[in-house]
Amino acid sequence: TKVGILLSYFQINPNDSVKSKEAYSLLDILQTTHPTQAKASAIYGDFLNRDNKLLEAREKFRQSIQLDKGRYLVWNQVMMLNLQLADFDDLLIESIEAIDLFPSQPSFYYFKSLALSQKQNNKEAIEVLNVMINITFEIIYPIFHLIICF
Repeated sequence: TKVGILLSYFQINPNDSVKSKEAYSLLDILQTTHPTQAKASAIYGDFLNRDNKLLEAREKFRQSIQLDKGRYLVWNQVMMLNLQLADFDDLLIESIEAIDLFPSQPSFYYFKSLALSQKQNNKEAIEVLNVMINITFEIIYPIFHLIICF
């Protein structure tokens, strides 16, 4: 498949300029051929992220979630890139949106608390961390209980 071929390029050394050009040509073709498939933008973002093209990677991941908002891992990539780029305004905005979509995922509360903390809104950051702790406890407690029982 097209994705399988691209994944084989992903494992190639990004410093190999010939193979890197081939990979990006294939990514362009994939995205042109399938402009409405979120996976095409996400794969493109993975290559850009691997090659340390952080701004471009974030834009591709954002394109992906515009096409399919239910892609948890892609949202997580956007958050990580916002952190790496020290873009705390976007981290706050996008973490709020991600929490609306994935209210039981603790990581987005963590990202929101980091953004709030960087914006000197420490009281709200602590409140968000407390929500994160409660959610984490709700996830972990049943597992912990099973371990103790067996």
